Amino acid sequence: MKKVTFVGIILILGFIWVATSYGQQVGDVWATRGQYTWLFDAKTMETLTGEVVAIGKFAPRGKPYGVRFTLKTEQGPIEVILGRGSYVEQQGLRLEPQDKVTVKGSRVAVEGKPTVIATEVTKGEKTLKLRDANGMPLWNRQSSCAVSE
Repeated sequence: MKKVTFVGIILILGFIWVATSYGQQVGDVWATRGQYTWLFDAKTMETLTGEVVAIGKFAPRGKPYGVRFTLKTEQGPIEVILGRGSYVEQQGLRLEPQDKVTVKGSRVAVEGKPTVIATEVTKGEKTLKLRDANGMPLWNRQSSCAVSE
């Protein structure tokens, strides 16, 4: 009887641990199953070239901050979401207003506004890689992340 109770408790604790971990992953907009990964659509991939107008941090309510910027293109301005702020800052590619950049990413609507969820951003000879071709964030696989020259 004690053995059955012990096994039952272990199973319940394991279930709670799995459910909690999954909930944190889904609730984090920057996670593999987060909001921006779900919005990403490989069928809407495009490459844009333009000038950074403004860049800043933004924090979805109660979540880690992210980095985004406004890109001025020949077709007009568009918001570009880079990703989790801590990852972007660790990569060493600094973006500032008036920088000329090329952005590859998925064009989607975020809060009704045209937005690009970037897979990579190139400034000069340096490229910041953010997501794979399917939109999976590279910050969840730190070993495959880097700024390449």
